Amino acid sequence: MKLAALARYGVASKAPMLRDLGDDRQAATLPATVRHLETASVDDALDVRRPEPPAHHGPGVSERWNLNSDELVGLPRGS
Repeated sequence: MKLAALARYGVASKAPMLRDLGDDRQAATLPATVRHLETASVDDALDVRRPEPPAHHGPGVSERWNLNSDELVGLPRGS
């Protein structure tokens, strides 16, 4: 079976179903599920976007939204 299929099965299953799997299937399904969940959580964390500044703002607000170029290095670009 492919890792994606094992991960889908592991995510969709309840713990008793996973416990009742055969040893080989359990040994394949559990790491595939953990890998999928780790990847998904990292993707979600990296997908956080910097909000846009308010259209109408008072004095001092714009300074909080300005970032210098050093702070932007390594950050993913929004689409």
